[in-house]
Amino acid sequence: MAKVHFLCFSLLRLFSLLSADYSPPNKFFINSGSSSNVTLNNRNFIGDIKSYSFFSITRSNSVSNTNNSSELYQTARFYNSPFAYKFQIDQNGTYFLRLHFYPFSSSTNLFSALFNVSTSKSLLLSSFNGSTSANLPIIKDFLLKINVGEFQIQFTPSGNSSLAFVNAIEVFVAPDDFVQDEVPTVSSSGANKTFQGLQSHVLQTVYKINVGGETVTPDNDTLWRTWIPDDEFLYNRNAARSYYSGNSPNYQYGNSSVYIAPAFVYETVQEMNINSSRQTNNFNITWIFNVSKSSEHYVRFHFCDVVSPSLNVLQFNLFIYSGFSQEIDPYAVVPSLAVPFYYDFLVVSDGSGFIYISVGPRSDSMNKSAFLNGVEIWELVTGSGSTIVESGSRKSPLIFVICSVVGGSFVILIIAVVALRWRKRKAEPVATLEWPLVSLYRGSSHSDRSAGMFNIPNINLGLKIPFADILAATNNFNPKLLIGEGGFGKVYKGKYQNMDVAVKRSQPGYNQGLTEFQAEIMVLSKIRHRHLVSLIGYCDDRYEMILVYEFMEKGTLKHHLYPAKGKAETSLTRIQLLAEWGISHQKQGRIGEIVDPLLAGKIASSSLRAFGETVEKCLRETGAERPSMDVVRWDLEYALKLQQTSTQREANEDSTTDFSLNLPLPVVQRLPSQSITDGWCKIVSAHLRYCFHHTSCISVFICFVFEVALESWAIISLLQQLWYTSQSSDLVFHTTSQFGRLPLCSSFHPISHFWQRRNFRLLLSSSSHLSWQPNDKPSKLNSRNPMAKVHFLCFSLLRLFSLLSADYSPPNKFFINSGSSSNVTLNNRNFIGDIKSYSFFSITRSNYVSNTNNSSELYQTARFYNSPFAYKFQIDQNGTYFLRLHFYPFSSSTNLFPALFNVSTSKSLLLSSFNGSTSANLPIIKDFLLKINVGEFQIQFTPSGNSSLAFVNAIEVFVAPDDFVQDEVPSVSSSGANKTFQGLQSHVLQTVYKINVGGEKVTPDNDTLWRTWIPDDEFLYNRNAARSYYSGNSPNYQYGNSSVYIAPAFVYETVQEMNINSSRQTNNFNITWIFNVSKSSEHYVRFHFCDVVSPSLNVLQFNLFIYSGFSQEIDPYAVVPSLAVPFYYDFLVVSDGSGFMNISVGPRSDSMNKSAFLNGVEIWELVTGSGSTIVESGSRKSPLIFVICSVVGGSFVILIIAVVALRWRKRKAEPVATLEWPWVPLYRGSPHSDRSAGMSNIPNINLGLKIPFADILAATNNFNPKLLIGEGGFGKVYKGKYQNMDVAVKRSQPGYNQGLTEFQAEIMVLSKIRHRHLVSLIGYCDDRYEMILVYEFMEKGTLKHHLYPPKGKAETSLTRIQLLAEWGISHQKQGRIGEIVDPLLAGKIASSSLRAFGETVEKCLRETGAERPSMDVVRWDLEYALKLQQTSTQREANEDSTTDFSLNLPLPVVQRLPSQSITGMEDNSLSRIEDFSEINASAVFSQLKMGGAR
Repeated sequence: MAKVHFLCFSLLRLFSLLSADYSPPNKFFINSGSSSNVTLNNRNFIGDIKSYSFFSITRSNSVSNTNNSSELYQTARFYNSPFAYKFQIDQNGTYFLRLHFYPFSSSTNLFSALFNVSTSKSLLLSSFNGSTSANLPIIKDFLLKINVGEFQIQFTPSGNSSLAFVNAIEVFVAPDDFVQDEVPTVSSSGANKTFQGLQSHVLQTVYKINVGGETVTPDNDTLWRTWIPDDEFLYNRNAARSYYSGNSPNYQYGNSSVYIAPAFVYETVQEMNINSSRQTNNFNITWIFNVSKSSEHYVRFHFCDVVSPSLNVLQFNLFIYSGFSQEIDPYAVVPSLAVPFYYDFLVVSDGSGFIYISVGPRSDSMNKSAFLNGVEIWELVTGSGSTIVESGSRKSPLIFVICSVVGGSFVILIIAVVALRWRKRKAEPVATLEWPLVSLYRGSSHSDRSAGMFNIPNINLGLKIPFADILAATNNFNPKLLIGEGGFGKVYKGKYQNMDVAVKRSQPGYNQGLTEFQAEIMVLSKIRHRHLVSLIGYCDDRYEMILVYEFMEKGTLKHHLYPAKGKAETSLTRIQLLAEWGISHQKQGRIGEIVDPLLAGKIASSSLRAFGETVEKCLRETGAERPSMDVVRWDLEYALKLQQTSTQREANEDSTTDFSLNLPLPVVQRLPSQSITDGWCKIVSAHLRYCFHHTSCISVFICFVFEVALESWAIISLLQQLWYTSQSSDLVFHTTSQFGRLPLCSSFHPISHFWQRRNFRLLLSSSSHLSWQPNDKPSKLNSRNPMAKVHFLCFSLLRLFSLLSADYSPPNKFFINSGSSSNVTLNNRNFIGDIKSYSFFSITRSNYVSNTNNSSELYQTARFYNSPFAYKFQIDQNGTYFLRLHFYPFSSSTNLFPALFNVSTSKSLLLSSFNGSTSANLPIIKDFLLKINVGEFQIQFTPSGNSSLAFVNAIEVFVAPDDFVQDEVPSVSSSGANKTFQGLQSHVLQTVYKINVGGEKVTPDNDTLWRTWIPDDEFLYNRNAARSYYSGNSPNYQYGNSSVYIAPAFVYETVQEMNINSSRQTNNFNITWIFNVSKSSEHYVRFHFCDVVSPSLNVLQFNLFIYSGFSQEIDPYAVVPSLAVPFYYDFLVVSDGSGFMNISVGPRSDSMNKSAFLNGVEIWELVTGSGSTIVESGSRKSPLIFVICSVVGGSFVILIIAVVALRWRKRKAEPVATLEWPWVPLYRGSPHSDRSAGMSNIPNINLGLKIPFADILAATNNFNPKLLIGEGGFGKVYKGKYQNMDVAVKRSQPGYNQGLTEFQAEIMVLSKIRHRHLVSLIGYCDDRYEMILVYEFMEKGTLKHHLYPPKGKAETSLTRIQLLAEWGISHQKQGRIGEIVDPLLAGKIASSSLRAFGETVEKCLRETGAERPSMDVVRWDLEYALKLQQTSTQREANEDSTTDFSLNLPLPVVQRLPSQSITGMEDNSLSRIEDFSEINASAVFSQLKMGGAR
């Protein structure tokens, strides 16, 4: 993207040059309430008591006080009723509006003022007083759009007893495009599309920050602004150091100017305070700005590299909140040091009242540093910008919000009910986590925090402590109060609310981070016990992670267990006596006597006995005799289940023996970053393991468990839950029905000794109860991917819900044989004749017709009419339905072939101007999915026009399985993932493709829902990249989220996998499919996977790509437990406007097997206008007026650009085919300076030309300078040896004139052309962001060398060329050029075209260079000759027909891969042109019509 950024900046710069020069204005500057003028910083403030033509004032008074030192603030205009200034504006544009307030008391006391300030469209200030405690003037600064005419500023007192005033006013036009109209939108969750129409908003200045510098006063700013230092906003001042360059910035190149920001801003900078003695220098500089909680803010970041020693050594990241980062690569946008530039963003508040911004180093930068020069923040004034259209708007109509809330509440209710049934007891609610902060130490050794801080929770437990209170409690973290250090950080003693506390503060470089921070809060906030230290509170302000505990006055447990030598504590003896006392009662069978009186009689004897035995085992003398923690866990669970079993008395339940534990699924709330149970396990299991490693610690722990358990059996349940999730036992649920394996935690490593002792598996029967099955060991599940467990859990939960719901079976209604009185059975469907009368459907007035010549009985009849007619079905079940319409026109008494009609339901238009026939003379089946509720459902057929008719041969309407269509799916566009699409089930979906990838056609008789699946051959971009495979084994539908109704076994038994070939130079490629789709529609896409190719589990992970911007890791064993288990992924794909959808699968570097596969694809188109209750996150829809304005505005911009371009060209330009090459880099590596962003679009065009970088190094001996043979606009050229061939290796380098565009173009042109007069392209390399072209070596030198040889060394071959040229010119001058045309083309070239071509050649062969035309002129002349030829051969009014000569070949474009693309190729197998003598002139010309080609 670097080149794109540079282009954008350059275009902005160009437009600023093309527009009229801006100079500081001289109006309007008003000295309110005064009759004299005041000059201040080159501004002449005129007294408003005088009369002027260009502004006026409504009724008001003036007042003065000469005691003020500044003359501008010695007078004021005021009134106790509304008054206004009216300015006559003579220029449209964005204006500065500054209002000066400095109250004083004289004849009128202005300090009592309270008022509003507004324009005709916006309220600028509300209940404003105008005074400050600092007794300084207040200047309110705004930017707003003002059109020619009267502009009014009104001052309105608030209340009858108040007044309004103003001391001075500035209204003056800003430079053009001072405010960008369209900027990226950023929220705490990341980038959120584009904000449009910003110039129509009123912006109020909040901050102007001179980062690293001093205050810049108005007299040092061309637009009289004040910039303040950044010191008070720096979070950690030690992280930054300021620097003053002393050199003026070079405004010549970047997008900035002296009016954007003064030189003082760009001459000073804050850069990272690198310290070699520090443990790590991988940190960020962070600034925190206090802003309005509910507003959006326009933020501008200023950069000017005055710190680097040279070009291309520094790239870094800019962060806004947690979810967004922007790579800053100065030399992707500016060409030299000290050139200022800026980035603009629209930042949506996260509700915290702060905006957090940071800059930090990149690992791929030569210099690991970062800097910032300036920041400006404007607040968008509420209610302004009525014509704004924001992409990805979060607003939706009230009805949508209500529906969402009600629907969400209903879903939560259902889940709660199900959860209660699972748990068999009332569950306490667990606080949810919402903690969206950004990482301060990104990428440092403080690893947990770098990613996790994106989702730190705010758990609203009333435990949050402000950072200011923390500082007060610890005396600003006074080192004298430091009492220890641990894995989390340092611990200080403090005083909080008259209580001694221990304050644990996380710091970078320690072993623990976000996970432990979250977990400790969640666990300790829920547990209170005298043997556990209490959590007082926590703090996460300013990116801190601080925990506050009660202070342990008598030291830690460790201190008591392991005291210093000779200092054993007597308390340990007491604990041991307690333990021995309990054991003695256990051995005597009297343990019931020491049970807490509150629990007496409530504990089952069997349970208490089992618990006592567990304690006894744990207190054995030696560690070898004591059980492992796994055994302890199970024994405690066993005791708990004995207790539960004794109290279960429901007749409906399966009774269980003491040993058949009915273990419920532990319901644990999920953190945004990980399950909270992971955190519990890290804390609790760590402590438990620690205790059980030490003999003397056992008695303490067991007494703790013993005592707490007797007080409350709930703690055993907690331990059960903790140990489910903390230990790495490979426990899974398994079902004898169709329920998938369900993990109980996020760790799945089997523990062998556990399974040797407890060789069993939990079985979940259809009644949701568990039983034990011996001698069965669960399979190992992959835990490599952190999100794998979440995916698995989601799939398993979906599976569980499908079990709880009623089983689906293929329906038997409605199947209609239209226009027939007889029934037809087809693939187990009984199509009933609609002439008979039925109670469950009816037909409005219409006719029927038959033709028995058709081979299929279903298509021998039809219902038709020349007016609208309808089928009405009585629906008795809510749900998603299949609707299939069969059309097969025939001619008998009525000719159905000229039919033209629409098909619609009561809510949606399904088909428009539909004919129903195909050239293949086959039936057309239109397949839809739509939501239908109980009641009457109508399908209407409406002829288009009076002379037409509508018909249908057969209709299918039947309910689909529950959740066949997911209601909420990820939304994907060509630019990447785009939040979540909600309400999909309310949309009508029309089937576009059902693809059996790697297999044959699947007919309706082999599909449970009578669908047709077609092979993928015609959609494969490169058939050599894939090989099909048929497993022969039926898929195992028992586990994954798929079923026989989702896709038949035939789809999952066949697959396309990567065609790996060990003899190939590289096997790092993708398999790509290209589907022709509607340009303007959204599509619901389902990808089917079933690993029938791997030899074993966990050896294959790969990527799925959609378009260029989105990739999804496919890790089969994160979601299914074994081979040959089918599963699928669903996405909502937004069209990129090309008319194609490109999908690919490709290998991952971290996979054991470097391969990829795909089994099936389904694509549905969202029918326009359906889904009236849809709310799409990041929706692109907007009211019609906004769309119209956007289209008109866009068209106007295009018109302006076209006019400018025409003026530059000085003549009419023919359109030149453009390149669209949105590819994802297949080889990610280190950046190449200015192309680090741009090379995100380097292609792998699968022409067999890609050469690994290692081979390039070998060919050139590591780019040995001795092999350098020349330099050009692209870079340096080396002679090399590649595959026993002499080659010329051209390597791009920064600072040369050519780059990505030429690189792409040269590959595309020369890979398609072979000619003896053209140097051949051998290959290219784009590894590691390189741009290298490899050509055959020109042994005899270049054409230039022959045309212009050194003196006295002319080649004899040149004489031959000259003779040929003179021979051709002589024929041209004699008008006989037609005689020397190739015999194959004789008579096919238009004389006008040939004459124009000859004239072009003649011009090119003139004696001197001054007489010869430029290449631009030659190009246009050749295109003119081509157009003359094309014009002479056009015969049809509606179609450009071409002869053999005017081939008019399209631009050779390679279809899009996720890793590369080019638009428009019509024939994948386009052969290379071997010799121009074998083709015609038009083909040659069309090859040259390529943007950027040379």
